[in-house]
Amino acid sequence: MESCLEAGANDELSPIGEEARGPLWWRGNNEVTDADPLLPGQIRGDRQAQPRGNWFPLHRYADDPRTCRQCGTSFVFTAVEQQHWYEVWKILELAHPSRCARCRRERRAADALGATLGSAFAAVDKDPADAWAHLNLAQATLALRADRAEGDAARAIHAARRALELEATLAAAVDEVITRLRATL
Repeated sequence: MESCLEAGANDELSPIGEEARGPLWWRGNNEVTDADPLLPGQIRGDRQAQPRGNWFPLHRYADDPRTCRQCGTSFVFTAVEQQHWYEVWKILELAHPSRCARCRRERRAADALGATLGSAFAAVDKDPADAWAHLNLAQATLALRADRAEGDAARAIHAARRALELEATLAAAVDEVITRLRATL
């Protein structure tokens, strides 16, 4: 038995039927056009504003009910959001949100904390004699521990103590960070 692509390439019908004729990217391309009337709640898509490389231009956007993969709640990927994703941000049409807005916001915040911690480590590696870099590393670890209960508190306390060794004027800030880090243990 030949595949649908092979059958379509020979312009023959596959066992699936008439709808399977032709290569995959061509199927369904003419189902909706700009001339078709919009249903209530739909927004007309601007094919020129969409990124090149979309398999099918999106002629219209409609609310799309989805389930968040993180918390399991139902949410709606609205037509307005879709238009913004695909026409303003130029995201390919195969991309869809897998998380609700709240979980996406939490994920971005967690990613930002990780990036802050990474840049703090890079600053300490770049200049180990910089007291502020050590204090920033301790503070970034504290923020990560407060938000997600992650991060090495012992290393952060060591970084805060190192900052104090390098610059005695940071005593008040170091004491506060060490006290708050110990509270997370």
